[in-house]
Amino acid sequence: MVLSQKGNKYYVQPEKGKVLLDAALKQSQDVDYKCRKGTCGKCAVTVESGKDWLMPPSEREQSRLKEQVNKGVRLACQAVTR
Repeated sequence: MVLSQKGNKYYVQPEKGKVLLDAALKQSQDVDYKCRKGTCGKCAVTVESGKDWLMPPSEREQSRLKEQVNKGVRLACQAVTR
């Protein structure tokens, strides 16, 4: 998968059943984050490719990101891989 955040690109190999942030950090990708609860929004990333690897957005993601979800933005701490 290819993610972008604040002008940086991250290449993450999806890990089934893991949240995107955990997979990225495990793979030494320096994704910015803070609360890990889905409330601050600091871990928001745009999924450039590999959207099919992710489960649909959770209620928490939809509530926090609103219309951005339709533009491929996800919360890395909440987005679960298939």
